[in-house]
Amino acid sequence: MKNNRQKGITLVALVVTIVVLLILAGVSLNLVLGNNGIVNKSKEAKKKYEEAQVNEQSDLNNASDWIEEATKKPETPTVSNKVKPGDYIAYTVPTQSYTIKATETGYSSDQTFNTNTYTGKWQVLYNNDNGVEIISSDVVVNALHLKGKKGYNNFVNILNTASNYYTNLDYATRGRSVGTDPMSPGEVTTLYKDTEEGQKYTYIEEHAPDLKADDTSYLIDDEVMRDLNIHNLGKNYWLASRYINASKPDTSFHGLTMQANGEIMRNGLWSVSQWGTKTDYERICGIRPVILLKADIIITGGKGTEKSPYTIIYKQYI
Repeated sequence: MKNNRQKGITLVALVVTIVVLLILAGVSLNLVLGNNGIVNKSKEAKKKYEEAQVNEQSDLNNASDWIEEATKKPETPTVSNKVKPGDYIAYTVPTQSYTIKATETGYSSDQTFNTNTYTGKWQVLYNNDNGVEIISSDVVVNALHLKGKKGYNNFVNILNTASNYYTNLDYATRGRSVGTDPMSPGEVTTLYKDTEEGQKYTYIEEHAPDLKADDTSYLIDDEVMRDLNIHNLGKNYWLASRYINASKPDTSFHGLTMQANGEIMRNGLWSVSQWGTKTDYERICGIRPVILLKADIIITGGKGTEKSPYTIIYKQYI
């Protein structure tokens, strides 16, 4: 009896032990694999750690951007992204003298001028894909004499050459005369006799075979100047465009000018009749240059007004 009782107790103990172990196993599995188990907790911890790393890196990047922005030197405006037509620019012309030969002008003598006699203001005429061009607020020369065939034929080249002497290479690339085509300010090379109009009159081929054709380049500058109300200076000045008045009895060759009253006038320089009669005319007007600024010109001060013009410097000189 004693041995049987001991065996029974042992079996019960075994069953109880197994049950306890099963319970413990269930609890352990739940702790490891349950919704709040170790595995899920580990995954959540890993996810939170990765998110914290991302947030930390984002904060570092933001801090770096803020430091860079706070310590960055303010961008200095250039003329191309700042100025508008009509604004005033403090532009200084180079000091030099130049001579226009009588062999070019047809006048009786050479004409010498000094650039430093002009101390007036400059205004923005254009700010476009071609660049920023400024124009003198007054004539730089009061009286340029042109006469006859030479004066007519060399008209545009004379004015562009004279205007180019006002190019300060510290700020600008070239000068041209008002009245030339801003995109292509060069000389017209077409001869009048080769145009459809010139071929109507046989005496042109005989008496004026070397005279250049006329053009309408002045219209571009004229329109802008009138919009800005800066065309009328109260003085006469040359517009570097030619005009030809053709007819059967005679043909006259003109240089265009802006008159003191703001109207455009044809100033005859030479004429020829069908009978071969040739006449020279002498005309006197001022010079008004247009200057193309360099692309990297920096504005250093001013407000662009007449009393406080923009001050400038070439970027490479900073």
